[in-house]
Amino acid sequence: MSTQKARSWTLHPAHAWAIFLSIFIVPFIYRNIVFLLASPDQRMVIKNNAMMNGPPIVYLNSTDGEYIPETFVKHPILVHGGHIIPALIWALIFPLQFTNSLRRKFSAVHRWLGRIGLGISMLMGISGILMGLYKVVYVVEPQHPRQTIFKFDRITYILGAWMMLCIYYTYIYAREKKFAIHRAWALRTAAAGYSVAVMRIFIVLYTIWSEATRYEHRAEINTKQLFFGWAGWLAAVVNIFGVELYLFLYGRKPVTKQA
Repeated sequence: MSTQKARSWTLHPAHAWAIFLSIFIVPFIYRNIVFLLASPDQRMVIKNNAMMNGPPIVYLNSTDGEYIPETFVKHPILVHGGHIIPALIWALIFPLQFTNSLRRKFSAVHRWLGRIGLGISMLMGISGILMGLYKVVYVVEPQHPRQTIFKFDRITYILGAWMMLCIYYTYIYAREKKFAIHRAWALRTAAAGYSVAVMRIFIVLYTIWSEATRYEHRAEINTKQLFFGWAGWLAAVVNIFGVELYLFLYGRKPVTKQA
């Protein structure tokens, strides 16, 4: 195999990271879709299994102590129609959009997937903000004595607004055929969206730690209630500044013009 052909199959670390995050988030999306489609009896079985066999962080959610998917099914159009199901499509589209061979050989496909991806990103950003306003997200901290300003619903507003701005510039610079700048803003859009997946990585690590150390979640001061907010803010900071570092180090590479 020639060196040139071998390089064409080399997977860039950033592209590999996007693929990993897309795969990682799918089980979380699948769980909520299954719960939505289940009958009331089946939902009760799923909930009881989670509460009996899973760690407390799995089922403690709102100030009412509801199972997380149980909260979501109360607003199926907003949550599932406007956020969860679109997130599944989004997770499939964005790794493809960062595939160099797709951009070079199938530029028309790249453009149409880009329009669909940006439309879905806008829908997810708006629905994320509305989920915060309607208290559908993990609003667990309102009366918490140790709560700081880092509440989860607040970061949903910030991420939603930032994603709207990134979408706008991604589209504008594509229209102006300024593809290097377009690519930078597309990466920022993806980083904002992938913040949700990174947040869940932090939650999984926290769950492993808390179970390994037998941390008591059911105490009066429930660190899990604080951790969703902390994880959301930490993931946003890591992704927003991480993509800027990536662009500083690698973003000056010329981008091939599309037809």
